[in-house]
Amino acid sequence: MRIQIFDNNDSAYFEWLDKNTSSFAVNTLRGINSNYFVLHKSKCHHISTTSRHDKGAYTERDYIKICSDDINELKKWFEHHNTQFNGEFKECKTCVPNSGVKKSPNK
Repeated sequence: MRIQIFDNNDSAYFEWLDKNTSSFAVNTLRGINSNYFVLHKSKCHHISTTSRHDKGAYTERDYIKICSDDINELKKWFEHHNTQFNGEFKECKTCVPNSGVKKSPNK
């Protein structure tokens, strides 16, 4: 699956989450110099619970979501675009997205 970026469209983002229950989403701040880049499982309550925030809070204000069913594709995307970010690629400590993910033998 290719990378999907949700920017300024919470409805499309939540529709994607409903259809991709075992995928991954990166939450990052909008803008070139973001230092916040956190990987989550698509069903992590931090990035999927509509009652937690007001309408538009997920992709229509300060944040965007970068999504895929392949963790390695998201990591590659970050490595390719990391000149836009001041931070590092982090993983949610609540949903632990790398648990159960097979690692490549070369890594």
